[in-house]
Amino acid sequence: MKITRKNLNRGILVAGAPLITTTCSACGFEDNLYTMFEQTGITQHVKLEPDWKKVDVKTIIEDSIECTPNSKKLFEEIAQDEVGRLALRVFHQGQKKLGKKLKILNTSYVNEAGESSSCTFVNEEFTVYLDLARLQKEPITTVGYCNRKIFAKKETIINILFHEFVHAIHYIADDIRDLNSNLLDHLYGDNPDKYYWTAGSEADNEEATPDDEEIYTIDGLFLSDGKILFNPICSALFEASRQIKAGIKFEDISIRVFHCIFDDEYENVVSFDILEAIEAEVKTNLRKISY
Repeated sequence: MKITRKNLNRGILVAGAPLITTTCSACGFEDNLYTMFEQTGITQHVKLEPDWKKVDVKTIIEDSIECTPNSKKLFEEIAQDEVGRLALRVFHQGQKKLGKKLKILNTSYVNEAGESSSCTFVNEEFTVYLDLARLQKEPITTVGYCNRKIFAKKETIINILFHEFVHAIHYIADDIRDLNSNLLDHLYGDNPDKYYWTAGSEADNEEATPDDEEIYTIDGLFLSDGKILFNPICSALFEASRQIKAGIKFEDISIRVFHCIFDDEYENVVSFDILEAIEAEVKTNLRKISY
């Protein structure tokens, strides 16, 4: 979750799950991935250098991120994936413009009210708080979704870090989604399920003002001129790319939904029609990249 002055991570984070086909070549997938990103219009917010696609990701980790050896290993693992490399290269372009490194602190974040979070990005500090020891003792369980079924999804530390890293990318390259709730309003209208995408609190929680940052970070979806578009730098696609390599079939691909911890109640109260539409959008764009 992205921390601003108006909100605080309430205990969850990270995203999605598998999403690709085993028939696509790595080269074709990566080329399609970069093409889709360039078509999002986000490049208007960050001036990309002519050779930005060729920048060595190991150099980016060394020069643009300040972190401990343990966190560095996690970024090196991220860099092994096509989606991870795209994310690192786009981040590098914005980070150079900002003029300071992203800090990864292996500790929890505590706000002025004394509330603690084991993982979050704080934009004012340009810092990711990632309490590795706490996350190992207190694993995060988010909400997974596939084919009209909701289930408990235990998050890995690599997925948690990537989720926070995407928030950092939005901050320097595309910092607009958390300023409105255009997509959530488009999908949900007055349906209180929209609150599950923001603070993970009850629908009547007045402090949980809905915004699009989490659904954008988790599933890559945003609204532009009345149309739902897809940014491939998102948690769902990162997890898809990794998990498909482990043999996950397309029909078994699942995505993360909501920005809250898993609760059995969701299966009985949420609108599955809306979640099905979200799943369809993600998988449709996945097919465009994969074939």
